[in-house]
Amino acid sequence: MNFGGMVGRELARAEKRTAVYRRMQREAAARPGSVSVQTPNGAVWMSLIEVALYDAMHREGLSPFPQFYIHGYYVDFAFPDV
Repeated sequence: MNFGGMVGRELARAEKRTAVYRRMQREAAARPGSVSVQTPNGAVWMSLIEVALYDAMHREGLSPFPQFYIHGYYVDFAFPDV
């Protein structure tokens, strides 16, 4: 088995995910009403409705991960430990 090739492909996938995430955040930052929210994983740009939902989840004692990558998609919020 060619582990070097597997590692290279995984690194390429990770770089692509990072590039997509950065593009999504640039686009979100440019939208009217979008705000930067400080999260445990760093600042994330969110719409006003996402901020309201994020704050409501925190008030209920939940700890969502915003903009979480799952099988080729970024979801607004996830609970990967559940």
